[in-house]
Amino acid sequence: MKRLLGTTLSAVALSIGALVAANTDALAEWPERPIKVIVPYSPGGSPDQLTRKFSAVLAENNIMSEPVNVVNVQGHFSVGATEAKNAKPDGYTFLFLHAALMSAEVVNPDSGVSWRNYAPVAKTSNFGLTIVTHADQPYATLPELMEATAQDGHDIKFGVNLGAINHLTYIDLMDAWPGSDFKLVQAGGGGKQYPMLKGGQLQAGIMTSQDILTFQDPDIRVLGYSGPARLNALPDTPTFREQGIEAGITYDYWWFAPIGTPQEAIDGFSAALEKAIQTDDMKNWLEAKGLTDDFLKGDALQADLEASWEKIVPIANKAKAALSK
Repeated sequence: MKRLLGTTLSAVALSIGALVAANTDALAEWPERPIKVIVPYSPGGSPDQLTRKFSAVLAENNIMSEPVNVVNVQGHFSVGATEAKNAKPDGYTFLFLHAALMSAEVVNPDSGVSWRNYAPVAKTSNFGLTIVTHADQPYATLPELMEATAQDGHDIKFGVNLGAINHLTYIDLMDAWPGSDFKLVQAGGGGKQYPMLKGGQLQAGIMTSQDILTFQDPDIRVLGYSGPARLNALPDTPTFREQGIEAGITYDYWWFAPIGTPQEAIDGFSAALEKAIQTDDMKNWLEAKGLTDDFLKGDALQADLEASWEKIVPIANKAKAALSK
């Protein structure tokens, strides 16, 4: 009987030990290995620069025990966004993107992307867009450029990325200046428009404030900024509204995770990003690039995403209608 009781107690002890070990593994502190952040754009562009800066600040300030590796997925942004959506939701893959994730859902629903297909992690910054020309063009102000497009006989080639966020800003601007009529050229984002402006293939275009501050080129004349106030980094560039044009929207940079990602990882990564954005290094870099340090997570982030969706849908619908003509 004693032998049987001893055997039984040993078995119970082994079972409890196994259960404790299993629970310990399940609650292991995140992260245990390197983290991947998918940026669905080419290296060197605005989203890529910002993600890499966060990665560097996280490492240099010992905010995370594991490195954050940036992975660029080129082609249409939906390719990288889909890769992130379909990634294993284990807390080690994230997506960094902006309002293109919302505009594409309206303009091109066949792309299969939607902001609701991801778990929100954080918002870390906000940015506006600028209207630009080559310095040899005769337009010294944004109203001069807009008026020129409303005159018969003008055919000003204007670069956009059709259906993307710079196209939304273009639609917003056109609504505020009835009769304006640029000749749209599919030119991509600011990094691709820059050489086309330099080479004369475009007479005007649209770039992020970050693009302008990165290129720092006197051949590119900046006529207006879409944000609510002038940027400290571009003090001589007036806003659209300062020039009497009732237009101007800005966009957020968001971090997402695949649906099903453990809350431990979402909370851990958002907390790390919040610490990073509070460092002087990150604050100074953001200001120098014309970006805000606008941080949200949790319920506040979810509410902000829904508000952004409501703002973007009507403009995106106009962009869709324009593309279908």
